[in-house]
Amino acid sequence: MQELKSIFKNKQFKKIILRPPNHKPGSFRGAGDLLINNSGYWLTSRTRTKKKRGYEVEIFHSKEGYNYKLIKKINIKELEKSLNTKLSSIEGQQILYNEKKKLYYLYISVDFGDKNAHLWETILMSSTNPSKTWENKGVVIKPVKPFNTAKDFNISYINGQYVGLCKAYIDTKNQLKAALFTSKDGLSWKYEGVPLLGNKKQPKVFAIDGKLYKLGSKIIFLGSLGNFFKNGLTASDRVCGFELDLKEKRLKEIFVDKWEIKSKYENREYPLHTYCTPVLDYKKKEWKIIIEAIDPRYTKRLGVFDVIDNVIMYTSKAY
Repeated sequence: MQELKSIFKNKQFKKIILRPPNHKPGSFRGAGDLLINNSGYWLTSRTRTKKKRGYEVEIFHSKEGYNYKLIKKINIKELEKSLNTKLSSIEGQQILYNEKKKLYYLYISVDFGDKNAHLWETILMSSTNPSKTWENKGVVIKPVKPFNTAKDFNISYINGQYVGLCKAYIDTKNQLKAALFTSKDGLSWKYEGVPLLGNKKQPKVFAIDGKLYKLGSKIIFLGSLGNFFKNGLTASDRVCGFELDLKEKRLKEIFVDKWEIKSKYENREYPLHTYCTPVLDYKKKEWKIIIEAIDPRYTKRLGVFDVIDNVIMYTSKAY
């Protein structure tokens, strides 16, 4: 299992695949997901600026996996209209393909709160064609007390069910946990609690972002581990691997390692703005590692309203 470290150790910088809407503080793209299927490569992103926060979901498509073309925008105003309520922001998304129903599922984190208090929940949209109409299925995952947030899900379909790890906040206590949810159909979700970390409770702040995989008989999480929290910014210079034991509700550490910077587009202190998506491309026999990277050329200080982010791609040989 330790060989999973090599996915990150042997990575090579490929290119910037998405740039921020502008180079003013607080502007970035990212918080998205990459789906690979027989129809190509589907990349999602949210667009954000300091004034607007997350105001749009974008869907991009590629035939070869490296150059992406914008095919669909879903504006926050459209979501407000279909939900019949006001939203403050859009954040992390997950895109999956339901083979049985021939539907694409797009999970989106939305903030029903205001500037004084967040209330993040997760909605689901579905479509037969990502470039065309998306139907809003409404809120499918809500936070469970004492948490006021269920956002930034990492969802995969494993062993006949959907499995998701999300960021769950207790804002009043400045706590952030990785919470576990499962679903049989992707619509109705069951809260499974906060998994143990080894034999202990998760620390006060435990922020992970990445992808869940089935490896043999095991469920493996690969991604980033947040270790910087300041000025509203969650950032990281760490990558990690955990085994998720669904029966025991436990995360078992495989490795935690330092992210090695190999481009000029990454902040030397904390390069990752949390979001990290390692995706196995079977056809190309490589891992595509998509990260939201803090750009040091334009970022003067670390803060959620100060950084400027690109979405960049690394590749790593799979076998």
